[in-house]
Amino acid sequence: MTTKRNRLVNFIILLFISLYFLAGSTFSLINDVNVNLSKSKSVTGRVIYADIRQIQNITIRWTSYSRVFYFKLNNSSQKFAVHNSYEGYDELQRALKLGDTIKVYYGSTLLDDYNRHIFQIEKNGRALIDYKDYNKRASEKAGLGLFIGIVVLAGAMMWFKRFNIPKFLDSLVSDNQKQQPT
Repeated sequence: MTTKRNRLVNFIILLFISLYFLAGSTFSLINDVNVNLSKSKSVTGRVIYADIRQIQNITIRWTSYSRVFYFKLNNSSQKFAVHNSYEGYDELQRALKLGDTIKVYYGSTLLDDYNRHIFQIEKNGRALIDYKDYNKRASEKAGLGLFIGIVVLAGAMMWFKRFNIPKFLDSLVSDNQKQQPT
């Protein structure tokens, strides 16, 4: 009885993990991919602070830091942070100087002090940070989350049903050999 209960508890935990990944990916697909910039939040203001800094990532187990390009505008209470996976910000640092007027298209942030949901930054009608880059990163993350969620869900179901992969593959080979004429 204990083994069945443990098996059921483990299955439920795996089910919740897979649903977490699937729901998070679906939420990201709906909210972060294919955002209409004309309907998103935007602010136009003068840059009062711009620098590269390390900010803490929100994690469950350990503390990690990301190197970001951080800036503030004179007419916004938001702390904006642009994060690139390669963490290279030289071009952006050369393009944004104190006193420059820029327009920032962004999404809302719930958990972080720094708003990393920056869709696009424009200066003099030219895009410094393009929405296509944000869309590509968001799509990749959502796709990875969907893949992980599906794999964990399929694995949990196969494990719960005690699906024996080697026996299944062996049956495919033996069935195929039976069908071939000799």
